[in-house]
Amino acid sequence: MPDIVRNAPLLLPALAASVALQGGCSRYTLGTAPSDPPTAQAYVVVPPATDEGESTLARYARLPYGSEVQLDGSQSFHDVATGQSTEGLTYEWSILLTPEGSGIALSDPLVAMPTFTPDIAGTYEFELVVVDEDDLVSPPSIATVIAAAPENLTITMSWTTGATDVDVHLIRPGGAYWSEDDCYFGNPEPDWGVVGSVVDNPVLNRDDDDGGDVANPAVEEVVVQRPEDGDYEVVVTYHNDRGNDFTVQPSLTIAVGNIIIGNAGPVELAAEGDAWRAVRIRWPEMQVEPIDEMTTHTALGGPDYNEGS
Repeated sequence: MPDIVRNAPLLLPALAASVALQGGCSRYTLGTAPSDPPTAQAYVVVPPATDEGESTLARYARLPYGSEVQLDGSQSFHDVATGQSTEGLTYEWSILLTPEGSGIALSDPLVAMPTFTPDIAGTYEFELVVVDEDDLVSPPSIATVIAAAPENLTITMSWTTGATDVDVHLIRPGGAYWSEDDCYFGNPEPDWGVVGSVVDNPVLNRDDDDGGDVANPAVEEVVVQRPEDGDYEVVVTYHNDRGNDFTVQPSLTIAVGNIIIGNAGPVELAAEGDAWRAVRIRWPEMQVEPIDEMTTHTALGGPDYNEGS
């Protein structure tokens, strides 16, 4: 009786290929190694905190609603013989989750970096898949945006001429200059919005009144934690030249939290009483629109200059 062969018999290469094909275990042709699918990378572009800063990428970002948000899938890749490549990839974004009542749409779901504008506070989730030249599809990648009701509208005015006093005025929607609807040095903490609530009131946080220099600019700053809806106006006036006849050149920065949404100036104010109707701030859209009108304190309805001030 012959010995039993306990090791599996070796198959010739052609036979082995035939067995594999007959068994239906491979979708690949003979001699072709299976390709790995591409890798999708979905991110949110987070704006810089300052003009000098740089944008960053995050899977999860908390941003104020009403401002445009950019998604970024450009870091997606597939493996090639020389390493990793983005060549030949196509992009397919889809919206997974929005707050109830939102009507947002992506600017173009078939590009690497589409945009959208959150229209309601809440959570927005987006899925990205990429497809390579072999029609292989990546596993999905998710980017999440928490659209927060915007807070901390901050208006900062600065100038660099010493021994001068320049003032910033934030006028509430529908309000008038030099009134209870104007937040300035004579009305630094008015009660706006809901009576008795402090979160919708502006505060004059800083009021420099003796100028500055290039190294240490003079600064005035107004902050509103939760602004009411409507159009605010920012006015800058040359309050006092301390008898020096200096020209001043104030500038403005408008921010929401740590995100700068607008800048204006510098402009030249030559004499006491000169005024600059600088910008309009649309809320909650967070849009800063230039007015850029030169006028005077008196023309805006203020008392004879420096009287009663």
